[in-house]
Amino acid sequence: MKVSPMFVVWQKGKPRIVMDQTASGINSSIPKLEGKVKYDDMHTFGQVINDVMKEHPNEELILFKSDVAKAFLNLPGHPLWQLCQVVTVDRRYHIVRRLVFGTQTSPRCWCSVSALLCWFGSEKLGIAGLHVYMDDFYGWDFKRNMIQFHSQSRPNRQVQLLVFWDMISCPYEDRKQEAGVCIKIIGFWLDIVKGSISLTEESITGLVQAIQDFLTSSNHKAPLRNWQQLTGSLHWLLNVLPWARPALTEMYRKMAGKTLQFHNIPINGEVYRDLTWFSDTLQSAIGIRFVDAQAWDDNEADFVSWTNASNVGLSFVYAGNGFCYQVHSTPGSPVVDIFFRELLAILSALHHIASMSTPLYHLLIYSDSLDSVQVLNSLAVKESSHNSILLAIAGIILKTGIDFRVRHVPGKDNIRADLLSRLLLHDFKLQFPSYRIRTFEPLRELLLAQ
Repeated sequence: MKVSPMFVVWQKGKPRIVMDQTASGINSSIPKLEGKVKYDDMHTFGQVINDVMKEHPNEELILFKSDVAKAFLNLPGHPLWQLCQVVTVDRRYHIVRRLVFGTQTSPRCWCSVSALLCWFGSEKLGIAGLHVYMDDFYGWDFKRNMIQFHSQSRPNRQVQLLVFWDMISCPYEDRKQEAGVCIKIIGFWLDIVKGSISLTEESITGLVQAIQDFLTSSNHKAPLRNWQQLTGSLHWLLNVLPWARPALTEMYRKMAGKTLQFHNIPINGEVYRDLTWFSDTLQSAIGIRFVDAQAWDDNEADFVSWTNASNVGLSFVYAGNGFCYQVHSTPGSPVVDIFFRELLAILSALHHIASMSTPLYHLLIYSDSLDSVQVLNSLAVKESSHNSILLAIAGIILKTGIDFRVRHVPGKDNIRADLLSRLLLHDFKLQFPSYRIRTFEPLRELLLAQ
């Protein structure tokens, strides 16, 4: 018989009992894939709201969130599984018969039930736009559809959901059923008026502290379990800061192939650099606007630029202006590949455009580098040197709020940037006499420690 340690974790001033089934070895008997869950995210819900606002431009909308009480404890464990959930209280053995916090598969078991409830509400009860994240169900309604329920004015769709829960004896507390034009859902502020999703001050403070605690781990090492917990928290943050994804690349690389939960993993320079960037950027970043984020056509761009790179130079052009930089090789300097230079050209164009006095929002950049286009869509690279450029690009995007996209253009259609990148200034002037040519210097301080 295995006995799992039991302790109390305080969250937001409330005690939560946790059974540590990792310490007792019970979780190690569960295949890792059995505990994986795919959650709804804010991007999906933001797109739903965006579509509704476009379809009903003259309607006022309202958001709602409903919370199930004691989610895991609503589900009984299988009789054979209950025998594994042994705890001691006052030196006496007890069997815990419900699912608990601390079991690797509890989130997946609960999410299977909550997904079924969400599906029934959406498909059978007609609650359009209903989403769920663990025990938080959320959606939208027209503001004109407010009705009285439990002595409070609530959106009709929220009332439908709560009546359904009453019918199946799903527990909830009235005080946790919220509605409004700006409400907090899974730690994010959703503002239907501004059309934005942003972090709460509480979330920012907690994440910055978590990063600091991790980076100051004893002997610059932390157990795999701590790595997984931090990456999980930061990955959740990508709901509102998708451009922060490159800061997790090195962490996932360090964890790859490791399975021993309490095995210490060294915190190397790349991870320290990226997490420091994450912490600094987090406190000044602009959240996403779901009203138009990535929902615009290329021909609606506020600004368009073309970039290119060669072995001898970098360039970018726009609206009668051409900029070039001659690459200087010095003995002993690091050798960079053409992919690095293509990304550096894009970064240089972005930094130049973002520094203009005239504000812009939709920026479109064309590049004839398919690798660069793919990387800036996936936000994932294989080399640390390339990741430093992604972080620099992300830093500009997150601080300015520019909605930035890169498209591929065939080399034959990128002749202006191509001529400048190869420093063929005479040929460029012959073909494009109206263009003004200037030089620029890539800002190396944007590349962090590289």
